[in-house]
Order: sequence, then structure tokens, then C-alpha cells
Amino acid sequence: MNKKNFYICLFILMLIIKMHSQNPINVQITGNCSNISGIYTYINLLNGKNNYSKDFVIDGNSVTVYVSFDGTNWVLHNGTISDTGFINLTIPNTLNPPTNNWQASNCVNGSMIINEMLHLEKFENDQIFIYPNPSYEYIIIQNEFNDYNIINYKIMDLVGNKIKTGFCNFNEKINIDELSSGNYFIEIKILNGNSFIKKFVKK
Repeated sequence: MNKKNFYICLFILMLIIKMHSQNPINVQITGNCSNISGIYTYINLLNGKNNYSKDFVIDGNSVTVYVSFDGTNWVLHNGTISDTGFINLTIPNTLNPPTNNWQASNCVNGSMIINEMLHLEKFENDQIFIYPNPSYEYIIIQNEFNDYNIINYKIMDLVGNKIKTGFCNFNEKINIDELSSGNYFIEIKILNGNSFIKKFVKK
């Protein structure tokens, strides 16, 4: 095999690996189903796409919630694909679920957004907080161990529309006085390449 063919094969292999990422996903939900937000882990392939799950205890009962492809659409469900909390008509070319445009179904109100995570992010995600939350004038992205300095942030509304972007340091005030009252997501990207999505409320 010559060098050109080698690099072509290497590129295709990297593309396949990227398409078949088995990293966890960060599922953030607002509204009456917000109690099933969290880090969902890859379990297998279902209908040709990645299948993710997370276990919860709700009203004293153990419940497993899934993010799956039902063969036609992506859905959030409790084990019965026809019993969906959210549905998404977007079908990405990759094996991963779409991040935005989730539509509430049995979850009567609220919104859902997904962020793919690196495996190490679960530990780091537990160390990052938004406060004050709710907030009137500003928020602060707090990193419990402050391992990184400059971060890139993007504030989005409940359907994923970009409202505000910028750079700041951890533990530095971000002015949100101009935002309308309501629920928002903030995507945080740090220097090591990891990214997180947090929810906050503007009063």
C-alpha cells in the first residue's frame, strides 16, 4: 500500500470512529420531565443508530429512560418506544442523536437539548456550577477546582437558538441583564476541548 492509499484508509477509519462515537451524552430537559435530565451512556446499536440509557428512581420506582432511534425518528422513551417523552424528526448522518429541535410529546411542556461528552467529562461536569440560579443581572460559571482559565460560552434559548456568546474566566460575572425572563441553556467549552451544557433561569 502506498502512502496516499494509507492516508485515505486512515481518514476513512477516523471518520467511521467519529460517526460511531460511544461517548456519553448530556441530556438537559426543562419542564415537567426535568427530573430525567442527566448523563446518558451508550449501551448498544438499535435500528442502526446508537442507543443510550440512564437509570432513575422516580416516586420510589426504578425507571430506565432511553434515547433511541425507532427506525424512523429519534425518541426519548421509558422502554416502550411508542411511549415517547420527546421526539426529533432530524436524522443526522452520524450514529449519534441530534442535539437540537426536540419536540415535547408525553412530556407536555419544556424542552430538550443534547450535548455529546468525552468520557472524562462526567467527573468534571459535577464540578461546574452556575450561580446565582435563578439570577436577575448576572451569572457566574464556577469550577470547584478552577483547573482551566479562559472558557468560551454560548447562551441558548429552549429550542437551541443562540442568544449570546463570549469568552470569560471561571468565577467571572457574565451579564444577562438584557435577557428576557425565562429558562436558558449555557454551553461551556474549555481549553482541553471538553464542553458542558447547564441550565439557568433569568428572573
